[in-house]
Amino acid sequence: MSVLAESGLKRLVEAGMSRHLFASAENGERRDATVRKIIKTIFVCAVFVSMFISDSVHAATLAEVTAKIGSLNAQEKHQFLVKGAQKEGELVYYGTLLVNEFTALGKAFNARYPFLNLIH
Repeated sequence: MSVLAESGLKRLVEAGMSRHLFASAENGERRDATVRKIIKTIFVCAVFVSMFISDSVHAATLAEVTAKIGSLNAQEKHQFLVKGAQKEGELVYYGTLLVNEFTALGKAFNARYPFLNLIH
Protein backbone atom coordinates (compact mmCIF):
# COMPACT_ATOMS: atom_id res chain seq x y z
CA MET A 1 0.00 0.00 0.00
CA SER A 2 1.26 3.44 -0.76
CA VAL A 3 2.08 5.97 1.91
CA LEU A 4 -0.77 8.14 0.67
CA ALA A 5 -3.22 5.23 0.91
CA GLU A 6 -1.95 4.28 4.38
CA SER A 7 -2.27 7.87 5.49
CA GLY A 8 -5.85 8.08 4.14
CA LEU A 9 -6.77 4.74 5.74
CA LYS A 10 -5.25 5.88 8.99
CA ARG A 11 -7.33 9.08 8.89
CA LEU A 12 -10.52 7.11 8.21
CA VAL A 13 -9.83 4.73 11.07
CA GLU A 14 -9.05 7.63 13.42
CA ALA A 15 -12.16 9.48 12.29
CA GLY A 16 -14.27 6.37 12.78
CA MET A 17 -12.78 5.74 16.21
CA SER A 18 -13.23 9.35 17.24
CA ARG A 19 -16.87 9.18 16.13
CA HIS A 20 -17.23 6.00 18.14
CA LEU A 21 -15.62 7.64 21.16
CA PHE A 22 -17.82 10.72 20.84
CA ALA A 23 -20.92 8.57 20.35
CA SER A 24 -20.03 6.58 23.43
CA ALA A 25 -19.51 9.82 25.41
CA GLU A 26 -22.85 11.14 24.17
CA ASN A 27 -24.55 7.89 25.22
CA GLY A 28 -22.93 8.19 28.64
CA GLU A 29 -24.14 11.77 28.97
CA ARG A 30 -27.65 10.74 27.93
CA ARG A 31 -27.57 7.87 30.40
CA ASP A 32 -26.38 10.21 33.17
CA ALA A 33 -29.12 12.72 32.32
CA THR A 34 -31.72 9.93 32.40
CA VAL A 35 -30.46 8.69 35.76
CA ARG A 36 -30.60 12.26 37.13
CA LYS A 37 -34.20 12.61 35.91
CA ILE A 38 -35.17 9.32 37.54
CA ILE A 39 -33.56 10.34 40.84
CA LYS A 40 -35.31 13.73 40.75
CA THR A 41 -38.65 12.04 40.03
CA ILE A 42 -38.20 9.60 42.91
CA PHE A 43 -37.24 12.45 45.25
CA VAL A 44 -40.27 14.55 44.25
CA CYS A 45 -42.57 11.55 44.72
CA ALA A 46 -41.06 10.82 48.15
CA VAL A 47 -41.57 14.43 49.26
CA PHE A 48 -45.13 14.41 47.93
CA VAL A 49 -46.00 11.17 49.74
CA SER A 50 -44.37 12.31 52.98
CA MET A 51 -46.48 15.46 52.95
CA PHE A 52 -49.65 13.37 52.98
CA ILE A 53 -48.34 10.95 55.59
CA SER A 54 -47.25 13.73 57.91
CA ASP A 55 -50.65 15.42 57.61
CA SER A 56 -52.51 12.21 58.43
CA VAL A 57 -50.29 11.37 61.43
CA HIS A 58 -50.52 14.34 63.72
CA ALA A 59 -49.65 14.33 67.39
CA ALA A 60 -51.04 17.28 69.30
CA THR A 61 -48.54 19.77 70.60
CA LEU A 62 -48.29 20.58 74.27
CA ALA A 63 -49.76 24.03 73.61
CA GLU A 64 -52.78 22.53 71.80
CA VAL A 65 -53.49 20.04 74.60
CA THR A 66 -52.98 22.64 77.34
CA ALA A 67 -55.29 25.11 75.64
CA LYS A 68 -57.99 22.48 75.20
CA ILE A 69 -57.93 20.97 78.68
CA GLY A 70 -57.69 24.31 80.47
CA SER A 71 -61.44 24.79 80.41
CA LEU A 72 -62.46 21.17 81.17
CA ASN A 73 -63.36 19.63 84.53
CA ALA A 74 -61.38 16.66 85.90
CA GLN A 75 -63.54 13.94 84.32
CA GLU A 76 -63.63 15.69 80.92
CA LYS A 77 -59.85 16.18 81.05
CA HIS A 78 -59.31 12.48 81.69
CA GLN A 79 -61.67 11.48 78.85
CA PHE A 80 -60.03 13.95 76.46
CA LEU A 81 -56.53 12.71 77.26
CA VAL A 82 -57.54 9.04 76.99
CA LYS A 83 -59.24 9.64 73.63
CA GLY A 84 -56.12 11.42 72.33
CA ALA A 85 -53.89 8.62 73.61
CA GLN A 86 -56.06 6.04 71.84
CA LYS A 87 -55.57 7.91 68.56
CA GLU A 88 -51.80 7.98 69.01
CA GLY A 89 -51.61 4.35 70.14
CA GLU A 90 -48.37 4.53 72.10
CA LEU A 91 -46.66 6.30 74.95
CA VAL A 92 -42.90 6.70 75.01
CA TYR A 93 -41.49 7.17 78.51
CA TYR A 94 -38.17 8.98 78.81
CA GLY A 95 -36.83 9.00 82.31
CA THR A 96 -34.15 7.90 84.72
CA LEU A 97 -35.86 4.78 86.07
CA LEU A 98 -34.00 1.56 85.44
CA VAL A 99 -35.81 -1.07 83.40
CA ASN A 100 -36.32 -3.37 86.40
CA GLU A 101 -37.69 -0.43 88.43
CA PHE A 102 -39.98 0.58 85.58
CA THR A 103 -41.47 -2.91 85.21
CA ALA A 104 -43.98 -2.54 88.06
CA LEU A 105 -45.03 0.90 86.84
CA GLY A 106 -45.38 -0.42 83.29
CA LYS A 107 -47.56 -3.35 84.39
CA ALA A 108 -49.88 -1.05 86.34
CA PHE A 109 -50.09 1.35 83.37
CA ASN A 110 -50.81 -1.46 80.88
CA ALA A 111 -53.52 -2.85 83.17
CA ARG A 112 -55.27 0.52 83.24
CA TYR A 113 -54.64 1.50 79.58
CA PRO A 114 -54.29 -1.75 77.58
CA PHE A 115 -54.89 0.06 74.28
CA LEU A 116 -51.55 1.91 74.57
CA ASN A 117 -48.20 0.48 73.64
CA LEU A 118 -45.87 1.62 76.44
CA ILE A 119 -42.27 2.09 75.32
CA HIS A 120 -39.46 2.64 77.83
